[in-house]
This record gives sequence, C-alpha cells and structure tokens, in this order.
Amino acid sequence: MLLLGTLLLGALPAGLSRAAEPGRLGPGVIQPEPLARLPDSPLGQFALVSQPLPLDDALSWTIETRRPRGELISLAISPDGRLAAIGGDDTAIRIWDIATGKLVRTMLGHDRDLEGVAWSPDGGTLVSTGGTDCTVRLWDARTSMPLRMFEDFDDDAEHVAWSPDGGRFVAAGGNSGWIWLWQAATQQGRLLSAMGDRVASIDWSPDGRRLAVAVGHKGVSIIDAQSGKTLERPGDDQNSPAFARWSPNGRLLAVGSETHCAVYEMPGAKRRWEIARRGFGACWSPDSSQLMLVLPDRTQLVSAADGKTRRSFETFMFDLRWVGADRVVGINTTQLCVWQPSTGTRLAVHELGWRSPPVVSGVLPLVTGIATTQLVLWNRESGRKLRTLEGHTAAITAVAWTRKGDLLASAADDHTVRLWDPATGRLLRTLDHRPAYVMAIAWSPDGKTLASGATDHALRLWSADGNERAKLRGHQQSITALAWAPRGNLLASGGADSVVRLWDPAAGKLQREIPTTREVYALAFSPNGSILAGGTSDAAVQLWQTVSGRRLNTDVKSDEQAPAVRALSWSPDGKIVAVGRENAVGHLWDWRVSSVIDILTVAEFRYLNWSSNGKGVVGGDLARTAYFWDRASGIRGGVIVNQGDHVLLISPEGFYRAGAAVEPDIVFVVQTPGEQLTLTRAEFMSAFGWRNNPSLVKLGKF
Repeated sequence: MLLLGTLLLGALPAGLSRAAEPGRLGPGVIQPEPLARLPDSPLGQFALVSQPLPLDDALSWTIETRRPRGELISLAISPDGRLAAIGGDDTAIRIWDIATGKLVRTMLGHDRDLEGVAWSPDGGTLVSTGGTDCTVRLWDARTSMPLRMFEDFDDDAEHVAWSPDGGRFVAAGGNSGWIWLWQAATQQGRLLSAMGDRVASIDWSPDGRRLAVAVGHKGVSIIDAQSGKTLERPGDDQNSPAFARWSPNGRLLAVGSETHCAVYEMPGAKRRWEIARRGFGACWSPDSSQLMLVLPDRTQLVSAADGKTRRSFETFMFDLRWVGADRVVGINTTQLCVWQPSTGTRLAVHELGWRSPPVVSGVLPLVTGIATTQLVLWNRESGRKLRTLEGHTAAITAVAWTRKGDLLASAADDHTVRLWDPATGRLLRTLDHRPAYVMAIAWSPDGKTLASGATDHALRLWSADGNERAKLRGHQQSITALAWAPRGNLLASGGADSVVRLWDPAAGKLQREIPTTREVYALAFSPNGSILAGGTSDAAVQLWQTVSGRRLNTDVKSDEQAPAVRALSWSPDGKIVAVGRENAVGHLWDWRVSSVIDILTVAEFRYLNWSSNGKGVVGGDLARTAYFWDRASGIRGGVIVNQGDHVLLISPEGFYRAGAAVEPDIVFVVQTPGEQLTLTRAEFMSAFGWRNNPSLVKLGKF
C-alpha cells in the first residue's frame, strides 16, 4: 500500500511534486484537523459507492468517472501553469494536465457542486467552496488529503481567493454577501464584511492590501483587506457587476456588468475606457498591457490603453486565466480550452463535461441521449446497448414512453417531435412544430394520443399515426408541463403564465383554470385522478382537487432559497409524492400528514419514477446519473451513470457492470489515513485485493 502511494506520487507532474512542500503558506503552516470520517462510510454524501465494502488500509473508497459528471463551474491553475483544478456539478475537484488533458487526481469530500477553487501561490494547497453545502475546505495539493473544513457559514459558500503572499484567503457567498478571512499564521477565520447582496466576484490587489468585490445590485467596492471598510466604489452602483479584476501592476481595475465593460485607473477610479457590451469575465496579461474580455458571443483580446480589439476568439469561456507570457486557459460548461493570445491559435480543447441524465422508466429500456442529437436504448439489467435512434438535428430535450412501451416520443430543439419504434429503432413519424420549440410531451394512458406544449403557447394533440387532432389555445406564454389523468379523461397543462389548465381532450375544451404562485415546471395526477400536484419555480408543491380545483395543500420546501420544483411523481398507492428540485434536494412526501424523507442527488433533478410495487423510486439528474432509493427509509441504493458510448451500473457496495469500453473511463478514489489516492482498476486491485463481481449489481425491481 505505502509502496504504491510512493510510486504514484513520484510519477506526478511537477505541479504536484514533493518540491511544492504542501502547507507552507507565507508566515504560517496549516495544522491539519483529524480526518472526520468513520471507517467504511461513503466517501462523501454523493459518492457513487454509497456502502463501500471494507478494505484493509482504507478508510473509504468509491468509483468515479474520469470526466466530470455534469457541467464545469470553477477553475484554478497551478503556479507553474501545468495543472488545472476544475470543480463542477458532481462535487469533485479534478486535477488535469493542461497539455495532455489527462486526469492526475480526484478530490472528494464536498456535498454540493464546486462553486469555487483556488491554488495557493506556493502550489502546495487548494482551497474550495461547496456551494450549498456551506463549507470551505483546504486540501493538500500533492496528496489530495483533506486538511481542514470550515463550517462557519449558514448560507452558500461560492467564491474563494488566496492573498498574493499565500498567508491568507478570503471566501464569500450568501444572500448577505458575507466575506470571511482566514489567516495561516493564527489558523483563525473571521467575518470581514457583509456586502448586503450576493457577491459575483472577489479579487486581491497585487499588494494584498485591498479587495475588489463585485456585488449584486450594489456595484463594485474596493475594501480594506484588514478592516473590511469600503475605500472607494468604481463605476455605477446599480449596474449588476459580474466581475472586478486587478491588473498585475495594481494600477488598473477591469469591471464587467450587464451593460458594459470598463477599465478604471486606481486609486481614484477614473474611467479610462468603456465598451457598451455585457461582460462575463476577464483576465490580464502579465505586463498589464492587454486584457481578455468574455462577451456574450465571443472572447476578445483588447488593449488596456484604449480598449480597442486586437483579436477575437469565437469560443465562449466564462472563467479564464492568463498563464505565462502567451497562453490563456479557460473553461466553459463543457470544455477546458487553451489559446495563444498573440496569434489567436487554439492550442488545445479538452472535452470534459456534459449534462445528460439516463432515463429509467419501469421495466422499459434505459434511454440516454438527452442534450444530444441521438437516443440510445439499453438493457437496464445488463447495460448492453440495444439500438440507436438517429434523426434529430438539434439537442433532444424530452422523451416519453407509451405505457405499453410500443412507442417512444422525443422532442428536440430542431422544432420537431419524433415517434420511434423502440423494437427496431425505426423512425415512424416526424411532427413539425416550426417555428416553435417543444417544451413538454406526454402520452395518453391508452397510448393513442400524444400531447405537446411549445413556446407558441399552443397545446397540440396528435394521434399515434402523426395526425394533428387538435390545437388548444388558452395559455399566454410557453407551456412547460403536461400530465394526463389515469383514465385519460383529463389533460393538465402548465406554463410560464403561472396558470394550470385542465382540458377535456376528447372534446378539445377547457374545463378549468387554476392560478398558481409562479411558473409551472411539473405536473402529476394521483393514481385515482382525484388530485393534481403542481411544482413551481418558487419551490411550492400545490395540490388541487381535479373536480373542483380547490387547493388542498402546499409548500413542501427544502430551505429558504426556495429552489424550483422540477419533477413530481405519485407512489402507486397515492400516499407519497416524490418531489425533485433544481438544487438537487428531493423529498418523499406523505402529503396526508406532512411527513418528509429527504433524498439527494448531485445536480438538478429532471425526473422521478416509482417502481410498479411502490417500494422504490428512481430519479435522474443533470450530472448524468440515475439514483435508486428505498421508499421506507429513503436510503440510496445503486446508480446508473451515462457515459455516452456505454452505461455504468454500480451497486451500493461498489460492484459494477458495463462493457469493456468502460475501463479507461473510471478511476477508484481511496481515502487512507494519510492521503486520497486516485487509482486505475488494475492499481486498485493490486493494492487492495479487490475483485469486481457484476452478478451482485442489483439496482431494484421495477
């Protein structure tokens, strides 16, 4: 075990070598806390292995994918410019070799998406923020060992930045715009300031004395890094700034907002120039003479003297860093990109992240391909590919099965709905919605009628042979949710106009309008059709009697931030409503007694479905993963991960099933008393004697 760890460390790139001397931060040295992890407990709340088998010399372990599950959110570059630390939807920090695009290490521990990550100036330590897990964490960048966790916060932790001398860092977040300062010399943290609105960015001045803070609707403030007092306010206080970035020489400040980008001479905040375009991000050249600006449709290299464009880059990068004399590294939601500013040459593009939940519907084939242009059907028990459905020309947004599974409908951004024969993969019909985008589709219980709602405010009813039976008007904005009553005698539609409408589909007539609190994202009828549940963008779950429209109950919320309800599903006995939210929190809600069991995923829920026996529920999220839960306890079972060209089925104990192609795409992350290892399957088997047993992969009977 120790020999393997030594060999692995010896092979690391220079940015993670022992020469970095982790923990040496300016005037102080980090004092690690005891590792607060019980042996054989899961390696994080969202680890793919939820009940890891005990292994000698390991406190815990899990399987993880090499590429992020979901979208990229945060970026940090090692001081030597060789490594990129990236955080995203799936809570992991992944360290990548920028030149080769190879994964070096994975760090697990956060319980929510990685909103912020920063590398210490000496290269030895990483600090990260976990969004709604409300924690800030320090890591040894060489061994991936968790060093310290700070839980001083009662709201989101979103931004983090090291001081230039490496002896301090600041974290910021929350609706109050709190800024928290930690000092290595004293090993203590304290509240530095509360800005009064959400912080969009925070940046140290090169001399380490001031902080530039972009704050919600309160503009940019320059605050004293010791006292937290505001020293000056560059620009308009009401223009919703997105960033404020110091030039390396400390004499200029770049600011981007919803309306413009500008450069100010500091101190004094005299405006040097302005571009009347929205700004999303920026980075300075080392000599402070040039600035990369992220605009809505491109990234531009401009002169710091006058703001004139020197070069344009078509790739959008919302977070970027100037590395060395002539290289810019940036990320968007799916890519790590490297550019040469002087020539405009794109040096590298590494495809890393994407959002595409696998869709589990009872015993029917597993479906992947959401957010791509083709669907793939899989055997849910074996993970074997059945067939590919090709025809869409833009990203697929929704799929819907008939109850018998003899037809599959898919909607896409190509303005069409397509009907497929799942047994052969043959395209049967194409339903044209031009110029509207289809937002929701749903089959009637008998499988003879497909309902579709679109951005043209119309609700259309189609026969299974592709003929349009009716176009129902009434909504004033886009239709975003549809649901059929179990007997097919009612059709519910909801949308951006904050109204639920009940229709008689046979007569094509509106029966009732039910006002809601906000935009409707999800609808579901109870098994007997007597109650309709609706989920809205303000977090409410509302219940109405379908006969009278009378409201029965409301407001099952997870926290004060009121995350939107994206998915609803009734248990077969009508006692439990499964609720999925965009903040990855879900509930199994007994609506009769207001009893709630929390269930969780890594990213936003996109659907929830019950097993036919009502004993379990499955939910898919935007981190390419479907999770199975037990109804009685809410305990999580196995998972299915969409890997694009294959699916990965993992049992709670860590056994997995997939084709041979999966091996290069997975790693094993192991927490020992002294480090957190990232191993290949062969290394993991050799070091810990583990053997996979695919026959033990049981995800639940559906």
